[in-house]
Amino acid sequence: MKVLTVLPITHNQQLGELTYFSLKDIPLGSVVDVKLRNKNVPTLVVDSADASDMKAILRGNNFALKRLEATSTREVLTPAFIKAANIIAKYYATTTGSVIASATSSVMLSCPDLNQKTEIDAFKKHVHDAYALQAPLLERITVYKNTARESLARNKSVIIVAPNVITAERLCIQLQPGIEDRTHLLSSKVSKPKLQKIITTATNSTSAQLLITTPKFASLNVHNLGTIIIEQESSIAYNTLKRPYINLAKFISEYAKAMRVKLILADTTLSMATSLAMRNGEVCELAPLSTRQRSKVRVKIIDTRVKKSETKIKNKKNTSFEILDETVKQHISKSIKDKKRVLLLTQRSGLAPITICRDCNSAVTCTKCDTPLTLYKNSDTTREFLCNKCGLTTDSDTTCSYCNSWRLDTLGIGIELVEDELKKLYKKTNIIRIDKKTTKTDSAIKKALHEFDTKGGLLLATSIVLPFIEEVDSAVVVSIDSMLSVPSFNIDERVFSMLIKLKELAKNSLYIQTRMPQRAAITMAVSGDISDFIRQELALRKALKYPPYTTMIKITATGTKKRIIEEFQKVIPKLEPYGPRVFKQFQRLSPTKFALHALIRVDYKKWPDEELLHVLKSLQPQFEVKINIE
Repeated sequence: MKVLTVLPITHNQQLGELTYFSLKDIPLGSVVDVKLRNKNVPTLVVDSADASDMKAILRGNNFALKRLEATSTREVLTPAFIKAANIIAKYYATTTGSVIASATSSVMLSCPDLNQKTEIDAFKKHVHDAYALQAPLLERITVYKNTARESLARNKSVIIVAPNVITAERLCIQLQPGIEDRTHLLSSKVSKPKLQKIITTATNSTSAQLLITTPKFASLNVHNLGTIIIEQESSIAYNTLKRPYINLAKFISEYAKAMRVKLILADTTLSMATSLAMRNGEVCELAPLSTRQRSKVRVKIIDTRVKKSETKIKNKKNTSFEILDETVKQHISKSIKDKKRVLLLTQRSGLAPITICRDCNSAVTCTKCDTPLTLYKNSDTTREFLCNKCGLTTDSDTTCSYCNSWRLDTLGIGIELVEDELKKLYKKTNIIRIDKKTTKTDSAIKKALHEFDTKGGLLLATSIVLPFIEEVDSAVVVSIDSMLSVPSFNIDERVFSMLIKLKELAKNSLYIQTRMPQRAAITMAVSGDISDFIRQELALRKALKYPPYTTMIKITATGTKKRIIEEFQKVIPKLEPYGPRVFKQFQRLSPTKFALHALIRVDYKKWPDEELLHVLKSLQPQFEVKINIE
């Protein structure tokens, strides 16, 4: 009889290791299904011991061990994968089980045994090296083609990881010609039976394969794996959206290191973390870095601030806020006449991204999940509030839930407001809108883009369209300011990368409307000076003690004010050695629910700190811990 210790593979971070007895000898690293709370949950076997060796310990327990009723046992996770999961769990102060749940697909966990022999060979033959590739997309595609063909010729497999399904599909189309029989696409859009067939074929084959995957399929143990490529490594799409908050690109990097295979980090503009790693000699150049974007696109920054002469107008009723500058209107009119395709990009959904009460300054929030509500217009011209997180709709004819005031006011430029303006100005023009409300699925976005390609007109979209679109004649950023106002340490990096991408998409011209025309992220994106932006951004972050020079740990407690104060009073003494900065103001989430944040900075070379890690892992469920995640 065996005593087994298993680790639940679930997003629930409160579930730790569990102990069972089993009549079967189940190998370490196996995945078995265990019934927890009337639900079958996959668990990882992390320890196994003979019951005869543990008699004394078992007699001292005041509880009886349950028998592990394992209906199926699968050896689907490699030792290297588990090692990487342990490292990432420590870095993000979470559990190994929750990391595995975030980094793997349920389809993989349900597959029968996968071939493990390849990894043993990999440890013997390969030495881990990390390389950086900073180049335009077309140049990266050329490198991927050469790498794939050279590797396959030497019977070495290659895995290319994309941040989203659309990018993965596009890479597959571009890379598979000539090697179709050895190229496989794995993503959530592929049917489960087909995925299982691909996984079984790829892992049991004795010939090299090219796998193009989304992050959750990147850990497949294929024959003689030689290279892992992370495409668009700086993309925020690699960040998980729920607990545990981890970066999957970082996990894949650790997996490549554990597998001792070549790692290539690639993007048009590399992340600040990768740039610092290059300075420290931890990452080498795969090829000379592209330091400046070579583009023939005409870029015009439009300052939308009120001119001095306009401030002298006495009759303020005659002045009105203009969504589109006159220069932009003229450009759109000319483009319509010449049948050119124009993309108008806005950062917010709805008529207005947020609504506040002018009496108490409370935001109008969702009664279900406390997310700020967005005001939308219905097809019958009525208006309603919609929660973009849980989908709850509320009548717009409402009062403040906190003080019952009717003085509600909208803030920001939403996509529907821009759409109304375009319909007034260009009544006979086909206007296609893409956002979370009108195009809820990938197929809906593709259908809208097909209409845009065939019928022409104006394409009005939020940033969800960027992975889908390949080229437009010109682009207009209606307002970049709402994005620049986001309180995030890497917002300038995100804005710079987005503008560089828009310059790649636009054939002729790019217009940027802003009230902050001198912001370095904008001016350097216009000039295409990638190396200088990275240099200045790293210098600024070092001075301000921002990542990647420090590890920023954000601790958030939610609940009533009284409960939050009580909980923080218990925790702060344990955190005192690390100099926590507790924010002075509460964030109101609803009339009765609040949030309070605390921030800790640790030198990146000293993290993870074992003592601090122990404190963070002991926090109650109402505390949320985010490490270097926005």
